[in-house]
Amino acid sequence: MLSSTLLYGAGDALVLLVGGFLLLLLYTHTLSQTEFGQYVVIRTGIELLTYLLHFGLLSAVARLYFDYQGTDSRRGYLSSVVMLFLLLLVVWMALLAGWGERAWRLLAPGAPAQPYLWFSVAIAVVGFFGMLASTWLRLDERAGAFAALQVTAAVALAVTAFVNLSVLSLGLPGLLVALLAAPAVSAAILPWQFRDGFRPRLQVAHARATLHYALPAVASLVAY
Repeated sequence: MLSSTLLYGAGDALVLLVGGFLLLLLYTHTLSQTEFGQYVVIRTGIELLTYLLHFGLLSAVARLYFDYQGTDSRRGYLSSVVMLFLLLLVVWMALLAGWGERAWRLLAPGAPAQPYLWFSVAIAVVGFFGMLASTWLRLDERAGAFAALQVTAAVALAVTAFVNLSVLSLGLPGLLVALLAAPAVSAAILPWQFRDGFRPRLQVAHARATLHYALPAVASLVAY
């Protein structure tokens, strides 16, 4: 129990240390004051879009996962969660296509909607699959694999940010590409986790149970 706790804590702490503190020195050194100000605003937009697009589904997964017994049953449930996310994503994309830029100007002033709105959407979408992969490892009590995945994602973020900012001088778009690379690394293991067990269909019972716990979670996050 102690070793697993240390691994989970170290994995989470490393992500926060690299993304939230160490790379800040790189950002302030390579970005202009205007770009850094835009980055702070865009991060707020990314967080809000993450709350909305993820729709509390991962909170529901953490609650419901153990209600299903056996590997096949759990894979079937998580398959429904993925399909529910994709269905909700279609709805959100239709709304964003119509009103996204107006909402972005209101919530993220100073950062142009093009291309930063769609960068933020991409980071939130890929982030869902990356967080699902890491949450799944945590629920299966695979502490070593979870910590290794967190370390790999943190290294991917650091290396991509350094290359894009210091070597290629891509500025703010390069930094956002780095923010996209980290969850992409985590999401890359999902096909291995599902293996041959992914079922591309949405079961109504799964969706109903998931939304029962997801809706209060997303409401509290958006309010916060």
